[in-house]
Formats: sequence, structure tokens, C-alpha cells
Amino acid sequence: MITKAPSAPLLLLLGILCVPFVSGQTPFTCPKDEPPMFFTACEGDGDNPCRYDPVACTGLDTVFWTIQCNCNSNSGSLDDPFIMVCNWFDCPPPPQPLENFNNFFCPPSAQTGDKCNGGMPGSGDIQVCNYEPSGCVGRTDDGVFQKTCTCKENSGNRIFDCVTAGPPDCSPKPSFSCFSGDSLVEVKDAGFVAMRDIQIGDLVRTDTTSNSGKFEPIYSFGHYAPDLKDANMLRIHAADPNDPSTTASIEISPDHLMAIKGQGYVPASTVKVGDTVIHFTEDGGRNDVSKRVIDIEDIKAAGVFAPFTPSGTIIVNGFLASCFITLQPGQSHLFSIASFHSLAHAFELPHRLVCYYLSSCSDESYNTAGISSWVAKPLELVRWLWRV
Repeated sequence: MITKAPSAPLLLLLGILCVPFVSGQTPFTCPKDEPPMFFTACEGDGDNPCRYDPVACTGLDTVFWTIQCNCNSNSGSLDDPFIMVCNWFDCPPPPQPLENFNNFFCPPSAQTGDKCNGGMPGSGDIQVCNYEPSGCVGRTDDGVFQKTCTCKENSGNRIFDCVTAGPPDCSPKPSFSCFSGDSLVEVKDAGFVAMRDIQIGDLVRTDTTSNSGKFEPIYSFGHYAPDLKDANMLRIHAADPNDPSTTASIEISPDHLMAIKGQGYVPASTVKVGDTVIHFTEDGGRNDVSKRVIDIEDIKAAGVFAPFTPSGTIIVNGFLASCFITLQPGQSHLFSIASFHSLAHAFELPHRLVCYYLSSCSDESYNTAGISSWVAKPLELVRWLWRV
């Protein structure tokens, strides 16, 4: 894949972002209207396939894509280092012999009230016919059927009952790099509060350097999206090796930075089973026996939040974490020179200066994606600079 070294102005802008991630790779966009010509030149991150011509296949309850294309490396070519390679597929055979469907088959089209073809009245069997398959070309989700007709018993007859749905939402969905709404933070004089319920101005615990801990105000949210559903995150479980029953977990996005003993702040995606986390105990002191990661799972989380504190750190579910993200997938440092946590904290100074040292941003606004107005415009500029 093709990568770019971030320029100085780009780093200056990227430092403020704990928001939809801007990849260090040239973004690849699938042609939307029709499959590309075979061996068409392409550039960038083509890990997600470009899918075309969705169909409904007998025996399958998901959309089947007959054409799938990927942006692959074209080794040996300087003119076109990446090209589109497409494959054509036929529907797979039904998962069970057709006779097991009691001679039921789906007609080319169906409406509510139409009699079902085949089947055995009184058997209680229920068959489903799917129509109008659709999906998003560059996504890996299953796609949707905009019309589903179920063959049901009705007064001794078998008729179709059809339900229609709209097309899928294929608008761009950014990769969110923050914490889930169910995550807990300790608020001074209020105890543990869900991330979705904290507010600008709340004093939250931010580090573990003393037995009393340290509380700092939240001066901004880089991202505030309480209504967002199905955000891709990791749930990292850790336990005391001397007492495996003492466990804790954190829900965090893959590109977000968290503290790992001996490594500093690293992307959550690079954390491995056996790594030692820095965990804060409920009695106000650092855990004498560090917890070790015992399991990592992919989850869908509700709500996305990116609180900013003056120190750039925050304790979430007892885990010490950064307020920021990595700027290169899977990397904690820029060219092994400076950590992305330190860079982000340094370049966040103008925002911090206005919203913490000089005044308050308690009335800050967010766009429709939940991104702070302080971040949205710089983010657009960052994306433009990355393309130039």
C-alpha cells in the first residue's frame, strides 16, 4: 500500500484529533455505478472489496454479490503500482436439497396476499422469499433485501405476507477513535459516571501518580455522539495474575492510545494478551499488582465520546488512557522519534489555551456527525492537505 510521510502543517492539525481517523494511506474509493474495467489502475487502501450486482440466491438469507473487485499490488509496474482485479461468482448451491423445502420455490416476484407456490398446508412450515437485493459497494456488511415475503398459513391456505424497507445508507461512515458511552470515569464528589453522562467542566480522574490521584476538568469533547450505534471498538479484558477473579475491561477504538507498562501509550489495536496495563484501583491508589491482558474481543458499541483534559490523559474503567489517537495505524511513534501522544498533546495547545486557560467552551457545538466545531474545519483541511 502507498503511504505518505505527514508534513509539518499536517502534523500541527492532526494533533488535535481524537475524531474520525485520517489514515496515513491514500484513501481508496470504489467506483459506485458499475464494476471497473479489468486491470484498471487504482491507488490506496483497497482492503475492503468493491462489490457489484447483488442477487438473491435460493437457500441464502443474505445478499450475494456476483462481482467482487480489489485494489491489488501490481508488482513490477512503475506506471500502475496498483490495479483492480475482479472475480465473478455464481450463486452457491442450496444448503439442503430442494425436496426438503416441500416443493416450495420463490416466484420471480410476490405481493402480499399472493398464494405461495408449493409447500404443504397445515405443516406449519414457513418459507421466506427475498427480493430487491441491495448494498453498499465498498462495505463488508451483508447488504439488505428491500422486500421480504414470508409464506404463512392463512385460513387453511398459504399466502405471502410481504414487508418492504428502504435502501441501505451508503453515506461515508468514518472510523471513530474514542470511548464507548458505557465506559466509566470517576468524577470528583460524584463517583463513577458513564461516559455518556459526563459534561464539560466535570472534574475527572486523569492519572495515578499519587495515592490521592489527580482530577482535572474536561474542557472539550473532540467527538460527542451519544446517539451513534454500532461503533467498531475493542473490549480489552485484564486480570490480576495473582487473583484471576479480579478482572476489568475497557471499550476503546482500535486507533486510540492507551498506557501499556514498558511501552508507553500505544494504539489499542496493538495490545496483546499478556501485556501489562496500568490500572487504577477504586481505593485511590495505583494497583500494586498490575493487571495483565487476558482477552481481546471485537464489539459494536453505542455512543462515541472523546473527552479532552489538560494533561491529555484520562482514567477509563480504571485503565490509564490518552485522550488522543495514533496518526499511523498500528504505530505509537512518528518515525521512532516522538510519541503520537506527546505530539498530539503539544499541538492541541491552541484549543486547550482558549477552552481551558483563557475561558470555557461549555457551549461548544457539534456537527451532525458529533464532531466539535473546533475540530470539524481543521479536519476538512487535514483531508485536503493529505490529498495534495
